[in-house]
Amino acid sequence: MDTQGSPSSFGQADAAKALPVRAPDAHKRKAVLLLVAGSTQYLGAALLCARAAYRSGAGLVRLALPSALAPAAMQALPELVVHSLSEDPLAQLLELSHGAHAAVVGPGLGRSDGTQALAAALWSGLPVPTVFDADGLHGLRPAAFAAPRVLTPHEGELLGLMGPRGLDAGRPAAALALAEAFQSVALLKGPGTLVARPDGRVSVNSTGSAVLASAGTGDVLSGLIGALMAQGADAYDAARLGAWVHGRAGDRWASANAGRGLLAGDLADGLPAVLHEIGA
Repeated sequence: MDTQGSPSSFGQADAAKALPVRAPDAHKRKAVLLLVAGSTQYLGAALLCARAAYRSGAGLVRLALPSALAPAAMQALPELVVHSLSEDPLAQLLELSHGAHAAVVGPGLGRSDGTQALAAALWSGLPVPTVFDADGLHGLRPAAFAAPRVLTPHEGELLGLMGPRGLDAGRPAAALALAEAFQSVALLKGPGTLVARPDGRVSVNSTGSAVLASAGTGDVLSGLIGALMAQGADAYDAARLGAWVHGRAGDRWASANAGRGLLAGDLADGLPAVLHEIGA
């Protein structure tokens, strides 16, 4: 059990307890995830995030992205429901969010002034639990919000949020400081991924290795956490469980493939086996 300021290990028994129960009358519209992601250079990030969400139990993933990218997204992942962003993307996304149970903002979104302003407005305005990852973190500042938030930075992104000395006191202290500053769940990626919440609780993940040091694996993690929240897990449990499942999928792949060559798509496709492992 985690205590204030002292990281505790999150293992398989904890993962089994945190896994949302799938109701016998489950329907695709009972676990809807809104995904705000993708740009010309980074459409793959959005697709990996969506793929991971579906592989983790999301019933319906709505991907909102620039209209020019919509045909390619639909062709690459036909299970998606794709929404082309309008001239008033904030109003459009807020309307879409009313039919969603959770959201993810940021994978491959880009760092233009417009996308940064949109991410900041979504931080305050989205009425559902939301993961902010990757480009969704760039330029973000503490502000009031309408539903639980999860931040998923790597160390470089944490420094962007907390300043150049944000890691001086060590990773656990940095994760906790981020959670307190933003009054949100903070997941600090890296060796021994840490998950902190503003009340002082910090959890350290017990799975994962350097095999995850591959492009796109962070997008898989954000889709996984978003899907877990869409299925009813609270933000802290979803972040801790997501980190454990993500790492375990990497560990399983590494043991079968000599620990090298993992693609993020392989990782996403390995998620159901891990969920079965802890949910059986």
